[in-house]
Amino acid sequence: MTPAELRDLRLKIGWTQAELADALGLTSRASVSRMESGSRPIMGAVLILARQLAREWDETEHKQEMRR
Repeated sequence: MTPAELRDLRLKIGWTQAELADALGLTSRASVSRMESGSRPIMGAVLILARQLAREWDETEHKQEMRR
């Protein structure tokens, strides 16, 4: 996952950097900001979380389409 993909996914689910940092157990949103800018490596936990959130997002989108 690239830094841009991490940012795009976070925005798709409507989370702030602080919310993602909290979900990952990080002490500061600045850590997420550095990951999204590419100045800090993306942690394995972020990759796991991002994949899970992507699945949840896809399921939500699918459910919304079924209601239409």
